Amino acid sequence: MIQNVTRVTTKNPAEKLARKRLTVLQLAEQLGNVSEACRRGGLDRTSFYEARKRLTVLQLAEQLGNVSEACRRGGLDRTSFYEWKRRFQTHGLDGLKDMPPIVRDHPLTTPPEVVEKLIDLALSNPMWGCVR
Repeated sequence: MIQNVTRVTTKNPAEKLARKRLTVLQLAEQLGNVSEACRRGGLDRTSFYEARKRLTVLQLAEQLGNVSEACRRGGLDRTSFYEWKRRFQTHGLDGLKDMPPIVRDHPLTTPPEVVEKLIDLALSNPMWGCVR
């Protein structure tokens, strides 16, 4: 029977997922079976392999002392490596997970106040049309 498997008790879903990934990584090493570790940890295998690849390349670069060689061996470009390293240093284990893209407003969007005034003008003067 396997012991030393930590139970994840956090309310932050991102932190919970990152800890779950690390726990599944540890469990997979102990079991020697990725499918069983993912099933027990409630994580899909794709996420497991992505997290393991990132963590492995970061550790390999630290061991070798050569980022280029670690990236070559791990199949990761150096730009991505430095991005994962920065995210790992700033966010900890949270940084190893894929984050959703940041949705930003378009820079040329008309401000809501102006849109409101235009709608009021158009409704109060329906005969003006779109040219005025």
